[in-house]
Amino acid sequence: MEICRLSTRAQKKKFLSFRSALYRGDAGYVCTDKFVLTDVLFARTEFARDCRVLPLQVREGEKVLTQAMLLQHPALPYLQLSFFDALPNSAGAVQLLVQCAREAAHDWGARGIVAGLNGHLSYGVGILSEGFEKISFDSLYNKNYYKEYFAGYPKDTLSTYRAPLSQAIGNFPQWDVAKIRIRTSNFRTFCAETERMRTLCEKTIAKTHLYFSTKPLHFYQLLKDMKPFLRSENLLFAEDEQGRDVGFLFWHPDFNCLLDAGREYSVAAIAARRFLYAKRMDTVKVNALGTLSNAATFALIDAFRRYVQGKYTFVETNFVWDNNIRSSLLMKKILGAPHRKYEVYYLQ
Repeated sequence: MEICRLSTRAQKKKFLSFRSALYRGDAGYVCTDKFVLTDVLFARTEFARDCRVLPLQVREGEKVLTQAMLLQHPALPYLQLSFFDALPNSAGAVQLLVQCAREAAHDWGARGIVAGLNGHLSYGVGILSEGFEKISFDSLYNKNYYKEYFAGYPKDTLSTYRAPLSQAIGNFPQWDVAKIRIRTSNFRTFCAETERMRTLCEKTIAKTHLYFSTKPLHFYQLLKDMKPFLRSENLLFAEDEQGRDVGFLFWHPDFNCLLDAGREYSVAAIAARRFLYAKRMDTVKVNALGTLSNAATFALIDAFRRYVQGKYTFVETNFVWDNNIRSSLLMKKILGAPHRKYEVYYLQ
């Protein structure tokens, strides 16, 4: 076995080819997460260009056994073992990859190594450990044996939640929200609106585990390709009586409902399927919520209800850290038991 460092464009395309072949025909995999991977691999965003990135493959002859990107951002003291994939029965190759990560962590001056964070929480986090069914849009999917490769390492866990929409609405908390104004986004100034969202993230969810501050344009560059699929009500803002921002809610349909699992699609093909198969989207996803008050939280939830009630069958959330007791209890009260479970590992 040997470690191969991928530096040329042709070599990096082999990183994508391995992943595509690995998940071909997998009933749980949907290709939409490849767009973020490609942005990082080819440094297509300011965030990715700020990172030190080293794509690696462990090969036996011409056969790829495992791969990952070693990634370090100046704002996070950890080296990240990101975008990990591997064949089954490849524990030796994975350990060789981990050893390479340890050497890089020493050389790069990292405090430690975290496996399962793909650059930033907004890009993707967690190695799926429970809930191996067709994945929803903007959630990560992997093979069901990956957690075995990291057994014994310290870890943190995350959950996503899913329930029938009518059941969830019946559990929505009641609150006096008369002093909170909710407004939709103005997509004619989409860049400014995503910057408004980023600023609120810094004020509301900055203390979330493994979150770190981002630069202007971060969310614009992350979401701009989604803009044709979104409506103004998908990004909601809460304002207080003085007109100050006190919260946001980003939600959208589960676009993966449009796509068949286990195959690749281009952005154009996804757009075409939205036109042809829009009725397939029976699930709505709460992607991100950040607020400065309970009143803002419940006002945004109530506005969300008005937009989705009667239009979808299910509601699903993005990840919630299990050690975030307050948010976890709220999700369990509204949606019930966790639907999917994820893990993040600390290798050094």
